[in-house]
Amino acid sequence: MALRQGLLLSSLKEEALLMLKAGLCVEEQGASLADRDSRALESVSNRVELVKMVEDARVKGAMEAIGLHDQGGVLDLQLPLGAEAMISRPGILAVHNLVDINCKILRDMESQLIIRAGFIAGVFHTWRFQANLMKTGRQFEEHFHDIQDQWTAELDAHRQRFDDQLAEAAEKAAAHKEHVRQQHDLLLRQWQMGDAKGLFSSIYKAWAQYVAKEKMRRRSAANIHKVCYEWVEGKNKGLKHSCFAAWFHEHLAGSLARRREEELEKAGPCTGYWDLRAGTNRVADVADLPLPSSPASDALWFN
Repeated sequence: MALRQGLLLSSLKEEALLMLKAGLCVEEQGASLADRDSRALESVSNRVELVKMVEDARVKGAMEAIGLHDQGGVLDLQLPLGAEAMISRPGILAVHNLVDINCKILRDMESQLIIRAGFIAGVFHTWRFQANLMKTGRQFEEHFHDIQDQWTAELDAHRQRFDDQLAEAAEKAAAHKEHVRQQHDLLLRQWQMGDAKGLFSSIYKAWAQYVAKEKMRRRSAANIHKVCYEWVEGKNKGLKHSCFAAWFHEHLAGSLARRREEELEKAGPCTGYWDLRAGTNRVADVADLPLPSSPASDALWFN
């Protein structure tokens, strides 16, 4: 009886080792990703074979326990001591219960190993996904930092070009607006006073503005020269110097004017500003009279 029990325990130990090996196979299957489907099929086939082996071992242990041969279930004539008690119905039930309990334990161990392998595989897949996500994020950040300077330079160039175009367009618009305003004023004056009169009025108005500006400029220059003479030579002497310079330039301008008049009288009446006999609007080649250039004479002229 002790020998039969030892054989039964050894068979159960072998079954447990087989189950552990199957669990390790399942763990190795969870670690592999490339051949997951093929390993799943292999695990199912191994599980079926393992169940068959467990059932065969259980039947074999029961047969050995009750003293029957494998061939035909014939009773052994030389039964060991105590085998008659195991052949009875309670003995058979006890053996079946023992075998069922051992099989249940092994199945529970197998299910626990499968759950553990699935958990490990899930953790591994989650870790792999997070690692790939972090790697992709780092690559994107590095690429973004590499092209950020280039994008900034291109954006600044586009902004500068747009600003230049905007300033040029604003200048063109302002010039066009001023031109339109001048044309409008000219047309309005021509309509009011006629073409020739409006043109002469425009010319006279522009000349008057120029003369006023030139008068102010020369007056300021003359005052500055007068102050400089008074500061360098004294008040009385500087004033005398200024008066003498003004008189000298006035005398020179008068002599030049008289000389020009004599030249015009010698040239004859046909030489004038307009040559009507030639039928053209040719201006005669007559030099303009020189203007006084001395600051002192300017002060006397415009004051």
